[in-house]
Amino acid sequence: MKTVIIVLVIFSFGRVNLTLGQQSIQYGSNDGKYVSIYNTKVYYEEYGKGTPLLMIHGGTASIASFRKVIPELSKKFRVIALDTPGHGRSQQSDTPSCQIITNYFSKLIDILKLDSVYVIGWSDGGIVAQLLAADRPEKIKRAIAS
Repeated sequence: MKTVIIVLVIFSFGRVNLTLGQQSIQYGSNDGKYVSIYNTKVYYEEYGKGTPLLMIHGGTASIASFRKVIPELSKKFRVIALDTPGHGRSQQSDTPSCQIITNYFSKLIDILKLDSVYVIGWSDGGIVAQLLAADRPEKIKRAIAS
């Protein structure tokens, strides 16, 4: 299982032009949900069932960055991908920083009543994944930062 996740992460983040199947889903525009966190309207999408897996994109990106790995990961996990404030379909927050974005994900964990979570993040999202694991060790099972 770990090998599958690592391979998928490498293919996704390395921007390898490899398709894991044809998808008609437009990730980041797929009738997700909005939630208000710290008076900011943030957009997220969920796919699959199982242990929750938070996907944290890098700066200047969005949920769509994970389009190559969401289909495969959602076969085993409840994939939860959020457009961080000021990205994708989420409203801009006052002063974005890695710690503030970490606070948004921490609050999302509470709002969705998640007990045990895996986290994958790349670039700024990798920093957020590490901060989240440090801030919420009782909730985060494992974190992968790329």
